[in-house]
Amino acid sequence: MEAAGRQAYFAAAGDTVEKIAFHYDLDSELVAAMNNTQPQNRLYVGQPIWLPLEPVQSYSVEPGDTLWSLARRYSVSVSELAAANDMAAGEILTVGRVLHLPPQAAPAPYRMMLAREAPASRGASFIWPVAGTVSSPYGWRSRGWHCGLDIAAPYGDSVCAVQTGIVKQAGWRSTAYGNTVEIDHGNGLSTLYAHNSRVLVAKGQFVRQGQVIALVGDSGDATGAHVHLEVRLNGACQNPSEYLR
Repeated sequence: MEAAGRQAYFAAAGDTVEKIAFHYDLDSELVAAMNNTQPQNRLYVGQPIWLPLEPVQSYSVEPGDTLWSLARRYSVSVSELAAANDMAAGEILTVGRVLHLPPQAAPAPYRMMLAREAPASRGASFIWPVAGTVSSPYGWRSRGWHCGLDIAAPYGDSVCAVQTGIVKQAGWRSTAYGNTVEIDHGNGLSTLYAHNSRVLVAKGQFVRQGQVIALVGDSGDATGAHVHLEVRLNGACQNPSEYLR
């Protein structure tokens, strides 16, 4: 839910304004003032908290820039960049022109940071996405092969990114997965978080380890509130337990 210059976040169990502001890299005093409360005040589950909208990404054209070079730098297609600025794909850029970057644009420094921080193998420093109990392990079970790890947790609890990355997909995925977030961590490694009650990030968004990306739920094919966590290396399922610390 959005309004002029702001967007709503719905509090999860244990949330405070200070905690929410930290996860979204915002000033806690500003967020508290926007909501007529104090940074340390405990919030009730589902309480709407207004957050300032992030400014639209923009770029001022420099000598030598082309749509192609900028598209490559920001990891978007030329057509996406052209469409965001209502221009032709072959149009010559004028120095000083301010271009709007598509929401999915990821600046090169983020890509470089991701490449540096991304774990490449087992034993990587993944944190648990939620505080809970493993209700179904990775591997064979009565219904067949289980590609992920199910972690039972209270409905509405915060689901966090296990590692820094860029959101590949956010929203409804299928009846099996429900509301899903998938994050690219670089080096062929990605994670998927399914059955959420609410998704709090968007495709193309850069997220840091520990940032709240969703709320625990039972959407899709789920019997009770939990997080279905998958870890994939070059598309192949891995045992999440071997990555979590």
